[in-house]
Order: sequence, then C-alpha cells, then structure tokens
Amino acid sequence: MWGPLPKVLYIDVGLLLGEVKDMGAGVPSSVPGATPTAPGMAYAKLREDIARRLRTDRMLSPIWCIMPIVGIVVLFVMLFLGVIMATATYHPTPAYYSAQTYYLTETMSILLTFVVVGVIIYGILWIYPIYVLITRRNLHFRRVQDLYADVVEVLRDISTKTRVDVSGNIILIERYLGEMRMEEKEKSAALWIILMFIPIVNIFAELYVLYFLTKDWYHHERREDEIWAQVNQALTRMGYWPIDIRRPEPIPSRSFFLYFILSLLTGIWTIYWLYVLIKDPNNHFKSHVRAEDDLLTALETGPTRAPMTPTAPGPA
Repeated sequence: MWGPLPKVLYIDVGLLLGEVKDMGAGVPSSVPGATPTAPGMAYAKLREDIARRLRTDRMLSPIWCIMPIVGIVVLFVMLFLGVIMATATYHPTPAYYSAQTYYLTETMSILLTFVVVGVIIYGILWIYPIYVLITRRNLHFRRVQDLYADVVEVLRDISTKTRVDVSGNIILIERYLGEMRMEEKEKSAALWIILMFIPIVNIFAELYVLYFLTKDWYHHERREDEIWAQVNQALTRMGYWPIDIRRPEPIPSRSFFLYFILSLLTGIWTIYWLYVLIKDPNNHFKSHVRAEDDLLTALETGPTRAPMTPTAPGPA
C-alpha cells in the first residue's frame, strides 16, 4: 500500500561546517508480508508528519560551537592588519599641517575600516548559529504538534475498529498537546537576530534567546515522554506491539543562571553552553527517529495479540 521512502544521508556543503543531516532512516517501509491495518486518512497524514523530519530535525555538528572563537580570532587579525596598513600609509609632515591632517585622517579611516569589518564578521559567526538554533526549534516543535494531533486521530480510528476504549489515554495526550501549543509557541528568529544587532538591546536579547533555548527543550522532552507513555498504553490495550520510547541521553535540567555566571567568570563556558544547545536537540532527534519508526512498524504490522475485552461501542 505504501512504498518505501529512501534513507537520507547528505552534507549541506553550503554551510561548510560539517553539518550532517542523517535522520537514521527515512520513513520505514511496510513490513514484508504484513497488511497495513492503520486507518487511511489519519495514517497517511501521520506518515507525512514523520517524513517532514528530514527537513525540520537538523543534526548539527559540534564544530558550530567554536564559531564565536573563530570570530574573535578574525576580529584580532583584522585589528592587527588595520594597524599595519594604517602605519604604512601614515607619513607625518611637520612642515605642512594640512598634509599631516590629511594623512592622519586617511590612517584612521583605514584602521576603522578593518575594525568594522572584523566586528561584522565576528557578529555573523556568533549570531548565525543562534539563528539556526532558533529556526530548528520552531520547525521541530511545529512538526511534532501536528504529529501528535494525527496520532490521536489514528488511535481514535483503531479504537473504533477494535472496540477498545482508550479515551482516557487520548484525553491525556490532548492535554499535554494543549500545553505544547500554549508553552512552545514559535519564536521569530529574524526578530531576535535583528534585536541582537542593536546596541544595549542586544545584551538582553542574547540572554533571553539563550534562556529559552536552554529551557524549552527540557520541558518539551518531558511533555513528549508523557505523550509517548500514553500512546504506548493505548497501543498495548488494543493488541499492538509497544514502541521503544527510551531515551539513551535524555535532556537534563540545566540552570540558566549557573551557566550565565560561569560564562561571565570564565568566558570559555559560553562555548560549552553553545555546545549543549547543539547536542541536546541532536540526541532528542535520535530518540524521535527510533520512536516514530517503531510506531509506524507497529501500526503496519497490526495487532500481535488479541485486544482487551471490547469496552467501546462498535460502529453501527
């Protein structure tokens, strides 16, 4: 019924940063010899939601975390080159004040040009990774909200077919999904990047961006754990094989204020902070691949045992 979708492994050469997008396997194909038992429309939408992960769940290389250091190095190199070039073009002429003023103005212009270019390059190398982190947060959160809404519809259809009442599980899933929609709203990446270029304002903008990137993923993953647990219970009650919802590396609760203080005291801690903001979602995406693939496999394989005693009224 459903043809296999190929696995995807490719490198975004345009970024030139070693970013690898490998979601482990696109959407798994139907199990050989098995007849898909999941309902049509809801199941088709569910497969589309899962296939979208190839575009939304971007696996970033840890090398991104050193970009601010590269920016600082470039800034100092540009400052050094500016001083050399300015010195080479300055020719003091005490006898002619106007000529001396001209050379001095030209020298300062050269130095200022190099400094401005260095600052711009540093800003790009620091702010662009933040832009990418905000964007993939938005894309993933939007995708999984659609995913769980379609999971609910699939469970409802199977419940009607098997006459097993899983309304209690569905109610809890919808409750956590409602929390997601309320607490995990989209943050405009473009707006926050613009604010990070405005003097004074950029200090508060950067702190807030680091705050929600640190906190949002942790709370998102805890809500998902609750949702997957309810999905598993519902599937088990209806006779389906349970899915693997374990997380080898769950996202820990990280203290924003501790990370902020350590960054102020050491400076280098900011690099580690950026590293965990890259690593935590990467691990989260890997867990998603396993759980989503297991879900499709369970639905396509069908019930592996008799469901619980029917408690829901069957179709008329």
